Amino acid sequence: ERLDHLEKILGDSAVEAQASRSKLDTLASQHGSMVQSSVQHSSMADRLQYLEQAFGDSADRHEKEMMQAKERLEKLHSKLGDHHSQLMQHSSITDRMDFVEKLLGDSADKHTQEIAGAHAKLEQLHGRLTGCERHGPALHDLQ
Repeated sequence: ERLDHLEKILGDSAVEAQASRSKLDTLASQHGSMVQSSVQHSSMADRLQYLEQAFGDSADRHEKEMMQAKERLEKLHSKLGDHHSQLMQHSSITDRMDFVEKLLGDSADKHTQEIAGAHAKLEQLHGRLTGCERHGPALHDLQ
C-alpha cells in the first residue's frame, strides 16, 4: 500500500514534470519570438525615426522653397506695379503729345491759309503791276 502510494506520487510527479517541461518549452519559444520581435521592433523604431526625419527635412525644404517663391512673387508684383505706373505716365505723355500735335497742326493749317492768302494778294499785285508796266510808256509820255 505504501508502495502504491509512492508509485502514485512519483507517477503524478512525472506527469506534472512532463506538463511543466511542456509549459517551459512553450514559454521558451514565446520568449524567443518576443526577443526576435523586440529586435524587429527596434529596427521598426529606427525605420520610423528615419522616415520622420526624412519627412521633417522634406517639409523644412518645402517651407524654405515656398518662402523663396513668395519673395519672388512679391518682387514680380512690385515690378508689375512699377510697370503699370509707367504705362499710366506714358498714357499721359501720349495725351500731351496728341495735344501738342493738334496745336501744331492747327497752327500749321492757319499758316498755310495765311500763306495762300498772301500768295493770292501777291498774284493780284503782280497782275496790277503787269498792267501798269504795259501802260508804262504811255504814262511816261503823259508826263
